[in-house]
Parts: sequence; structure tokens; C-alpha cells
Amino acid sequence: MKKFFAIALVAMLCAGPLRGEDKPIYSAVNVEVGSDFVIRDFIVYPYSSSYLMGYSRLHYSGLELIDYVRLDCRLYRKGALAGTAEFYGDYATYGRNGMRPGCENFYASYIDRVEFDSVAFSITFRSGDGLQPHIDKEGLKVTTARAEEWGPGKKISGLLRNVSGSAIAWPSILICLYREGQLVQYCQAFAEAPGHLLLPGQSASFSSYIGSAPYDAIVYLSNTALPEKPVRSLPRVGMQTASNPVLFYMSQI
Repeated sequence: MKKFFAIALVAMLCAGPLRGEDKPIYSAVNVEVGSDFVIRDFIVYPYSSSYLMGYSRLHYSGLELIDYVRLDCRLYRKGALAGTAEFYGDYATYGRNGMRPGCENFYASYIDRVEFDSVAFSITFRSGDGLQPHIDKEGLKVTTARAEEWGPGKKISGLLRNVSGSAIAWPSILICLYREGQLVQYCQAFAEAPGHLLLPGQSASFSSYIGSAPYDAIVYLSNTALPEKPVRSLPRVGMQTASNPVLFYMSQI
């Protein structure tokens, strides 16, 4: 049975005034969760009368390969549980939805719209058995890109190229918006490749739509999957749980 970890941390986030759909209502940065994880960014926007939209960037500094990494949020108001949300990564670097040491993953999820004033973060994962492949994320390169106003948000489009030596099925990138070094929003864009396959050296157009959150930098991340051979095996162990003391962080808004 593979090893599961659950690492919990409570982070207090104070609400700011809601001034528009592009304004975050909750934000926290550099929240440590146990000894191996840091939530670099956690930001929540209003989305509709029924939902909020949350984005997060997670850094892993442990020594083992880990898989099935999930970020869970428990929302509280005045000490009472108000809601929950599960975040699954869009930028795996190992196995099905896992991470390699020193890597980051990006998370986004709809959240039922509730009033809350604090969040308890937990990260659950299991150790890799060494039988799943590493994932090479360097196969695509954006060669041209532009952003233009489109309704209430922006349309981002351009060309990307397969710079690897292998054919890439369902080639895609992450389009990440940053402001003062912090993630504010991201989206995924798929290349318009014939048969959803991009051969080595080939280029294809891409486009995607994103909200109107203010930003000062755009980062394009190749999100292709070029699997490598497994490099090691890890011993199978029983259930384990790690936790750390309750720490409190004020919202950055």
C-alpha cells in the first residue's frame, strides 16, 4: 500500500471590499504547509452568484517523487465550517498528477460561493513507487503571442512550436498572469494541430480567453507530456500523517 500524507495548516484570510469581478476578495502568499510545501500564491475571485474561482501555485521541496497531489481548502466563518473545495493540479511533473522535487504545480477550482474569513489548507499525496514516468515539460515553445481586449476579459493568441524530438499529442500550454511576482490568474490553451498531433519542428496556432485581472507579466509554460523511463523504486510503507502547528496569515489585499 502506498504512502499517504495529509499535511494541514490553517491560514486566516481577511475579506476585502468587493469592487468588481476582476478584483480578488481573498489572497495569501508564501504559506508554508509542513516542511516540504509552500503555497506561493492563493487567490480567490468572485465568479457568479453561485461560485467563486480560486487559483493557487504550489512549490514542492521534498526529496521523494510524489503522485496524486491534491490541495484541499476548508473555509471557515467565525470558527464554523462554511464550505470546502478540492484543487487538482494542471501542471504535473510525475506520474498521473504528481510532482518532482523542486517543481511547481498550478491549481484552479470553482468554489461554492459562501461567506468566509479563514481557510485551512491541507495537501494530500502519496509517494511514487518509481514505476510512473517523469514528465518532460520542455517540448513546446511560444514563438509569438498577443493579448487583446475581448468582452469583459482578454483573448490571448499566438503560435507555438514543437522543439522536442518527439511527436506531441494534444499539445497545450499554460498562460500565467503575474503581478509584482505573484500569480493572479492562469488558463490552459491547446494548439490547433491537425489530428491533435504536433510533429517535431512543426508550429501551430493557439488561443484562449482569460479574465481582466490586472497584470504586469505573462509567462507561457509548455504543458506537454514527454514521458521518460522510471529511474528508481521506492519502498512501500503504511499510512502516515504529518501535521504542523496552527499558523495565521493575513490576506495580502
